[in-house]
Amino acid sequence: MENRAFLNQITRIDCSGTRSCDDPTFYELEPLPPEQPEPNMALATPFGIEVTRDNQTLVATAAGSHKLFTLDIETGEILGRVTVGQVPRGVKLIYDDQDALVEAWVMNAIENSVSRVSLSNLTAPEVTATVLLADPTPPLMKLGRFAFNNANASTTGTFSCESCHPDNNVDQLVWILDTPLCNHPGCTQIPPRLTMPVRGLRDTQPYHWDGIPGDPYGGINVESLWDPVEPNCLIDEPETCTRVLVDGSLATTLCDVTNCPTNDEGKDGALDAEVRDALSHFILNVPFPPAPNRPFDNELSASAKEGFFEFNYLNDSGTDTGASTCGACHKPPFLTTTNTPSAGNMNAGVGSFNGMDAPTWRGAYDRWIVTPQARFNVIDLIERIGMDLDGDLPEQEIWFHAGARTQANWDMVLEFGTGFSGTFARQVTLNEAIDDDTIQSQVNNRILNALVSGAAQGAVFLQGDGLFINPEDQTTTMQAIEFVDGSFVDRVDPELTYNLEDLKQFAAEGSLVMTLTGRIGQNVLPDKPQPAIWLFWTDPIGDVRDRIDEQILNLTGSFGQATVEM
Repeated sequence: MENRAFLNQITRIDCSGTRSCDDPTFYELEPLPPEQPEPNMALATPFGIEVTRDNQTLVATAAGSHKLFTLDIETGEILGRVTVGQVPRGVKLIYDDQDALVEAWVMNAIENSVSRVSLSNLTAPEVTATVLLADPTPPLMKLGRFAFNNANASTTGTFSCESCHPDNNVDQLVWILDTPLCNHPGCTQIPPRLTMPVRGLRDTQPYHWDGIPGDPYGGINVESLWDPVEPNCLIDEPETCTRVLVDGSLATTLCDVTNCPTNDEGKDGALDAEVRDALSHFILNVPFPPAPNRPFDNELSASAKEGFFEFNYLNDSGTDTGASTCGACHKPPFLTTTNTPSAGNMNAGVGSFNGMDAPTWRGAYDRWIVTPQARFNVIDLIERIGMDLDGDLPEQEIWFHAGARTQANWDMVLEFGTGFSGTFARQVTLNEAIDDDTIQSQVNNRILNALVSGAAQGAVFLQGDGLFINPEDQTTTMQAIEFVDGSFVDRVDPELTYNLEDLKQFAAEGSLVMTLTGRIGQNVLPDKPQPAIWLFWTDPIGDVRDRIDEQILNLTGSFGQATVEM
């Protein structure tokens, strides 16, 4: 690939016709391989884009190269470029009263800043001001996040870690990279690797199906099927394990292997030791997103509870036979295992190993392709289940064929705790209807009580925004409050406090309209890791198949606590 995993392009499609669109026109932002862009001239990861009102010029951001650039729409020629802030993702054009283009405002996502760029000369854009915004991100996390998005981590400057892991997720592609060959006599194919998410990595090492990258356990892996190998990182220092991922990626995928430089440690690839350490720290601490169907009170639905039972106690035939189940490999608390029993022997209950590592099922709803090398999902969908790749590919149906074989399994996936309370991002509005004897009022009060409980536990940061209404003249006064130590405190005047009953009474009287929102809590930084999911049994797992009612699902950690009787 000449170290060019991606070609950075702008695509133009003319859809002015009444019935169809013309064939696309591709504008190459860089020379095509084997020619490489000159240093600092790549335009990696085109992101924000806007066309001028005269339809002659395209103004866009290159997020991975930290640039704003202008392009002639008719010729595709790059007119000018300028370096702005770290990872620019948004652009807004500004015109004067005569409809002439004056400037652009650029949102720099990672730097958390806004750049003002003069466009009076399209061939020479110029940054005239930069507005730095408040940012609570710890410096080490911010440096690591920048390195993750920085295309200069590749020796051609044309792509970054983010290119394959957009927003720390997956590109749904299978790659054949510098994957170690296995030492089995019949193993002649380079094992492909499905892109895995850079989310929730903490405590789930090794970090790929083959059991090699970031392995603190040692033993058998796909590269060494017969002879145990030594660990390549330290179990008590997890950043040494993500550093294995970083060093390996920089030395192979991101580097021109025919002419790969070395850094200040003498290791192959770009980025010095300090930035590599920051990148290792960052990818270790990216959390899973909240589960989409997590109940606001964290009480799992009956279907999800049934899904937990099926996942841990029933095999593919749907019977309790003693054969291995999904949960045999995807074990709590992180729903993963290293040196997973081989597929050929699992149903026989034999404890042999093939070195494969089962990726976590936590956050599984956030990954569409889920099997080891994605061969089933990509290739067999057409023939095996007759799915039309030109039509719809329903996510639930994909999951059905990949392991979530019932509605209950699917509900388990959608409700599974990932460390975020169900009160996160919930809202409830206090108004005159708060005490109405209606179903909606009852639901609102349940959500309200859950929000207050979640805030008291530290699971969310509860804030309210609204208006006090003078009943005499209907004039209004803006009001902003937050929940602190059992009371609602005025965000402007901390001496002014309210209790929950005060607010409900004001609302019922018609003198207050306010929306309360459960915002991200304070315990979300790297020193407060995303909590695990623990399953506790009164007896060993093999002895409790008929007493699932004794099982307790306990979500604990820095995001608060919710216990669910199953």
